[in-house]
Amino acid sequence: MEDGKPIGCSSLGEQVSSLASSRCCQQVVIGTNSGFLYFLNCVNPERPRVVHHEKLFKVPVTFLQFDLDGQVLLAGASLDNRVFVVDGRPSRKFSVVGFMPVTSLLLGVSLLTENSLSWVLLLQSTSEAVSTKGGSQLTRLCLPSSILNDNCANMYGAINEHLLQRCVYELDVPATCAVLGPQSKVYTSFEYGGDIYVYQLPQVRTSYLQLNVGV
Repeated sequence: MEDGKPIGCSSLGEQVSSLASSRCCQQVVIGTNSGFLYFLNCVNPERPRVVHHEKLFKVPVTFLQFDLDGQVLLAGASLDNRVFVVDGRPSRKFSVVGFMPVTSLLLGVSLLTENSLSWVLLLQSTSEAVSTKGGSQLTRLCLPSSILNDNCANMYGAINEHLLQRCVYELDVPATCAVLGPQSKVYTSFEYGGDIYVYQLPQVRTSYLQLNVGV
């Protein structure tokens, strides 16, 4: 936009369900209700063009997020039990690395890069009444830098669990959004409340832990 007015447009012919942009190059990825990802080259903002598309889901793509370097793209869907890891670099043709299995209803995805590691935080709910209860389960996963270069997935496309270092945490206060911050801190809030809760994740890896506010 320039002076509040749009300067370009691209028609996909599909209903958009999510959107993310890369900080390292002028590209945008769009998720659709039909489960497609569309990658747009925006070097010419007046005429953005689709350079690649990929169907990952049979349901709407509800979560898209790049890491700070634009190398890793996460794609997830609330109604699917997978979060896909995609190579976000145009030079790698946006190849799909694999997926991380999700054990319950997905409400949110957060991605943080620290010390050459990408940390993923998933907010999940074991209840279908999401609008009133939120989610009380967090899953933290690790994506090492080598994941984009090595064959890290099995024959079904699932990324090897020993690489992910999966840790599951139970919140004492349900949340409708959760963000992973530096130094292993997690910030959560509830849609119908005005409080921000802060949790400190343990430095030592544990497969399961109950989290309490301020602990």
